[in-house]
Amino acid sequence: MPYGVQTVWSARERRIMDAAVRALLAGEHTTVRGAARDCLARLTQLRRHDPDAPPLHATRTLEVLRSYIRKQTRGRRLYGRRTGWTEAEYRVLRRHVQGLLRGRFLTAREATEACVRDFGRLRRSDRGVGWSNVTRTVNGVCKKLVKEARKAGLSPRRVRYTRAERAAFDRYASAMAEGRYRNLTPAVTLCRRDLARMRARRGRTAPPPRPFEAVRKQIRLRARNIGWSWSSHQARLFPPRLDGS
Repeated sequence: MPYGVQTVWSARERRIMDAAVRALLAGEHTTVRGAARDCLARLTQLRRHDPDAPPLHATRTLEVLRSYIRKQTRGRRLYGRRTGWTEAEYRVLRRHVQGLLRGRFLTAREATEACVRDFGRLRRSDRGVGWSNVTRTVNGVCKKLVKEARKAGLSPRRVRYTRAERAAFDRYASAMAEGRYRNLTPAVTLCRRDLARMRARRGRTAPPPRPFEAVRKQIRLRARNIGWSWSSHQARLFPPRLDGS
């Protein structure tokens, strides 16, 4: 930075920089440099999408951001703090990554929240032995989980349903179109019960349990494909009275 030049940060920049400080303190970054790199990327994105954002001139460099973050975290970071991911954490994370890829979770966020709950439960049962010194945030775990899912070479959104599962979805979609259920909830509940019975028969080769929302989405889409709609369903259940009321 040129001698005597003072950096003036905008409020939006400050929010991004302070978020980087919090992420470092929460263990989402293992080094100041890593936090500064992420911060610079976000500032660059801000400038790209916001024409009113200040330019990234010489006073907004990686080294300047490192200095800011280091100053803000000085005295607040625990000496010897172990922020790297431990084998115990990776074991739990990999289990939820596989659950996401196999369709056990509908979204990465759902898998993340389940993972964070397991972190807390297992950390307490193990009395912290083998675990990081920091508590993992939901955003930090989500970022790591998505990264590991991508490294696995599969898209978390691509769920492969078996022929038997697809037949079950079609069966309950037809029942919805015929007006046999008042809404999707009982159809989904009974369909998931049928899927559970199929899994029990197949044993170790069975697909994973399907989330309620995933089954609901499949039944709704298939019912719509054969002419069902919520308005027509309501009209079938509650036909107008002859007196017009």
